[in-house]
Amino acid sequence: MTNFTIDELTAETDRTVLVVEDDKDLNQLISRKLRRAGYKTDSAQRGSEAIEKIGSNDIELLVLDYQLPDMTANEMVESLKEMGNEIPFIMLTGQGNEHVAVEMMKLGARDYLVKDPESIESLPNVLRRVLRELSMEIKLGWTESQLRESEERYRDLFENASDLIQSIDKDGKFVYVNRSWLEVLGYEWSEVEGLSFFNVIAPNQVEYCKEMLLQITQGQEFRNVQITFITKDECEVFVEGNVRPRMEDEQFVATIGIFHDITERLKSDEIIRKQAYDLSKRLKELHCLYGLSKAAEEPGTTLEQLIQSTVNLIPYALQYPDFTCAQVTFDNQVFSSGNFAESMCQESSDIIVYGEHAGTLKVWYTDAISTNDGIPFLDEERELINALSEQLARFIEYRQAEEALIESEERFRQMSELSPFPVWICNCDGKTEYINPQFTILFGYPVDDIPACKPWPAFMQLHKECDFPIEDVPPPTRGTNVATKQEFEMTCKNGDVRIVSVRSLPMNDEKTYMVFHDITEPKRIEQMKTDFVSMVSHQLRTPVGIIRGYIDNMLSGLTGDLTEKQILYLKDMEDISAKNYNLVADLLNASRIERGVISVEIEPVDLATIIDRATGEYRESIQDKGLNLFIEFEKEGIQVLADEDKMVEALCNIINNAVKFTSEGYIRIQAGLSGNHATVHVSDTGKGMSEDILEKLFSKNQILSGSPTPDGGSGLGLYIAKEFMELQHGDISASSVEGQGSCFLFKIPLLKQNSQNGGTTW
Repeated sequence: MTNFTIDELTAETDRTVLVVEDDKDLNQLISRKLRRAGYKTDSAQRGSEAIEKIGSNDIELLVLDYQLPDMTANEMVESLKEMGNEIPFIMLTGQGNEHVAVEMMKLGARDYLVKDPESIESLPNVLRRVLRELSMEIKLGWTESQLRESEERYRDLFENASDLIQSIDKDGKFVYVNRSWLEVLGYEWSEVEGLSFFNVIAPNQVEYCKEMLLQITQGQEFRNVQITFITKDECEVFVEGNVRPRMEDEQFVATIGIFHDITERLKSDEIIRKQAYDLSKRLKELHCLYGLSKAAEEPGTTLEQLIQSTVNLIPYALQYPDFTCAQVTFDNQVFSSGNFAESMCQESSDIIVYGEHAGTLKVWYTDAISTNDGIPFLDEERELINALSEQLARFIEYRQAEEALIESEERFRQMSELSPFPVWICNCDGKTEYINPQFTILFGYPVDDIPACKPWPAFMQLHKECDFPIEDVPPPTRGTNVATKQEFEMTCKNGDVRIVSVRSLPMNDEKTYMVFHDITEPKRIEQMKTDFVSMVSHQLRTPVGIIRGYIDNMLSGLTGDLTEKQILYLKDMEDISAKNYNLVADLLNASRIERGVISVEIEPVDLATIIDRATGEYRESIQDKGLNLFIEFEKEGIQVLADEDKMVEALCNIINNAVKFTSEGYIRIQAGLSGNHATVHVSDTGKGMSEDILEKLFSKNQILSGSPTPDGGSGLGLYIAKEFMELQHGDISASSVEGQGSCFLFKIPLLKQNSQNGGTTW
């Protein structure tokens, strides 16, 4: 037979069937019917043509006419066997008789049909049955093969074991035993010398062995003798072997016995017998469970039909199918097998659905074979009945879950229809499956107007504030149930562009649920605020700068001598104007960052120069607070790629905070290397920060003290420092222990030196 796998034969269709029929019209008719049933077909009108096609194509089943123009069906089958192609076939002939049917069935025909409309109509069903039978035969063959292999492994183990060899005289005294004999029975040779053979065998075998010894002394030989030895520890050892006499001058001298230890073999024989018995039971169970699975897989099968199919299959899985009936009670309904009749012999199992009792499965042996005491069910049958009730409960749960899902989807649709927010559901290919009325109201698109393109529709573009292109934005991760939120610019049908916040959530592995929130107006107001701050900052910066210049000139003596009181007032004015100037600068930088109009000039610069400029502005204030300043370099001449002014400003913002929040101790600045980056650590012994502050440290308006800065600070310094470092392809991070101090880490790309030509790589 053709070597199919179990999975291949489990499929009922998608098989290639060769129709061998000399009547062209009938051949075409049969082929069409099989193709409609899902089979692939090929056809031949002569036996030789069929043999040729079988040799060059993957033909898996034959529908064969008996009388062909060039040969008969049996001649064709014999030819295929000689070629090594034993393909399963079904006979379909109009000239058949009982003799032909018997002949073809002997050759291996899976079925024998007479050409008539009814047989041709039923042919697809016959093919399905044949394929299922082949599947079961292969499964059975595989199981038998496993049993044979198991038996052979046991037998090989025992046959290769060391033999027990012994020799005894006519009185049963031991003349010789080998080492294996001693090891198995647990004796030393010195102990054996004083023993009789009859002392080490089972008591019930003593008389038998004495009679056998008498016959051996007379020259008789015994083969395949089974004896039970008793070990020194009083354990039984079963052996099998041959015993013959050793003669000298035609006189008996002693016996020679060679035995195999068959203790394990006997145990394995018992195991094999039990496995064979279990296999026969499992085949019945397999038939029942397979039928139940097939019924559950049939599309359109109702729960009632499934329960009835289960009831009809149960009798065939028990030891007396013809005298067995079954009944299921579920949901106030009763389902019974065709030959239902209650009797004294009954077994039942509860059907538990979602932890609650939902029904009962009952099985009876009918009065035809039961007695007043009934016929006890086998333990295996009780297990099968319990397994069937559990399987039926799982199918019921599945069907009820399906119905609940349909109801849930309907409720979900109703909620979406009434939602004030636009709702859009698409599949994994981006094809729209549903939009609610609010979607059409806000954007103007009905379902038919939305194109199906992957990953997102063409009328959605990421909002300009996002810093990654549209093609880099995948749909939400499938199967994770993780929601994502993104902002898009949505082009409406009338051409208007609206900014929307889209929250996406995978509904399952195939669909994504998206809710739109129109944020066009909040975005417009936010932009107006940003523009206003930018305008005010520009307008304030110039006069504040002029005031600082006048104050500086007066303190420098350009306007004449000043009294001490005037100098004190002017210094206060200088501090206030400097703070206001820095505040305006922070506001202006933040505005530029938000509008995306800030630029950087990246060039090689000495890291020591940056640190010197940044610390120069704070040396006096550090000294005034009584703090120590430590500056350390891992190596000299560290060159980085940076915008010097913005790097200095970022570092100043950190040093300023360190001075502000450190009352005693020190501020340490350490410059070093880490891979392709230079690093700058700024650490202090100040008040430190809590975990809550660290989490939002670099956001706008995060003030380290937790309240408005006493010196009139903007609260934007760390936010600006972070943005400036990222613009230079660097980074800034922070760590802190509350009450012990903080440490800020700057990373900035190194200037790479080309060692081969002395050049510099930017």
